[in-house]
Amino acid sequence: MSTVFVDERVITVGKVSYGKGGLFAERGPKGKPWLRIDKWLPVGLSGAFSQPVNATEPETLKALLSVGKRSGRTYTGTVTFRQLWKISPWARASLVREENDELIRYTLTLGSDNLPRKLVTTYLTEGHWLGKGTAGDEVHNETVYKGWGGRHTITPPPASQVYSGKK
Repeated sequence: MSTVFVDERVITVGKVSYGKGGLFAERGPKGKPWLRIDKWLPVGLSGAFSQPVNATEPETLKALLSVGKRSGRTYTGTVTFRQLWKISPWARASLVREENDELIRYTLTLGSDNLPRKLVTTYLTEGHWLGKGTAGDEVHNETVYKGWGGRHTITPPPASQVYSGKK
């Protein structure tokens, strides 16, 4: 039995993604742990339970900086799920549906190079697609960004480990 709350990994190269673990687990034959998904999927299936804001997207970063109150290198503000949906490919991929006007409170800290270093978001569960929980329950996410300026290469998993879903 698979669950969403286990290790999950997604690799996306161009318009093709590969998922492993979580709800992707045990989808293919033995020895082929990766499932090929013929679409751009920047987050795994558990991504809907993770950080809805991606401060590495230029338009999202611009929006956070433009409405946030600045104190040194830290910006604090709010954005609605609906606003986020309109500007963020990440949000459209990770959220199940266009969200409502519930607020996401955020604190974004930039490094001396003006690149994101840390993002903390908080929102009410009823504002999120989960919509479950006791009134006043909140979801709190903290994301740390590091490795800026390093050289990174993203490659698909070995073909011998990939299940395409075709027999």
